[in-house]
Amino acid sequence: MSKLTGFIFIVISIGLYYTFTVSQRERVRQLSVEADEYGSVLDDISRIVETRDALLAVYETIPKAEIEKLSRVLPEDLDTVRFALDLDHLAAQSGIAVKDIQVETGAPKDSALIVLPRAELPYQRTSVSFSFVSDYQSFRRFLSGLERNLRIMDVKSLSFNSGTSDLYEHRITVDTYSLRPRDDMPVSTAGVGGDLLGLSLELSKAALNQDLFKNRSYLSLKDSSAVIPVEPLGRLNPFSTIGRD
Repeated sequence: MSKLTGFIFIVISIGLYYTFTVSQRERVRQLSVEADEYGSVLDDISRIVETRDALLAVYETIPKAEIEKLSRVLPEDLDTVRFALDLDHLAAQSGIAVKDIQVETGAPKDSALIVLPRAELPYQRTSVSFSFVSDYQSFRRFLSGLERNLRIMDVKSLSFNSGTSDLYEHRITVDTYSLRPRDDMPVSTAGVGGDLLGLSLELSKAALNQDLFKNRSYLSLKDSSAVIPVEPLGRLNPFSTIGRD
């Protein structure tokens, strides 16, 4: 009877080992791995905070005027109405009136070119086409203004039709740029805190070099933004009886 009881205890112990103990050991091993990963996350957070503080310290030394200037060079987003006003204002300085403005955000890329997610640039391109009528001298002044304009614009194509007079019908396509929304930027999601690791890597590659503000080419750029005057507000309801509001 005692031998049978001992055998039963052995069988029960083996069963408990494989049904409970082994699974719990695996669970403990997984928790240990996760604990190490969370420890790495805490280290990443510390590095992110240190890098952020270092970048902020340099950023605060940059004059606000230069920051506002850079925001016009590469704005956070493209306001198509504002861009059209600025473009018309720039053209008016050369005696030109632009027309038929067409905007295409995210200009098409070469379909044969494979772009990896990590190769995505932090800015997006917008293609703008417009036409105007002018003589040759006004056309040259306008191109010179585009070249010196504070807002980045790359001339991608140019065509014109000649007539019997000295006036020509021009059609220009330019590319302008704006910052890509943060939600569109690829981030690493592999493992615990993968997004923090990706952010840490991005910040580690960031550098604030103020040599740009002393560059002759940068200093030669001119802000051709149109100034929109602030007009006084009128009546809330222009169709109501005068004197009622």
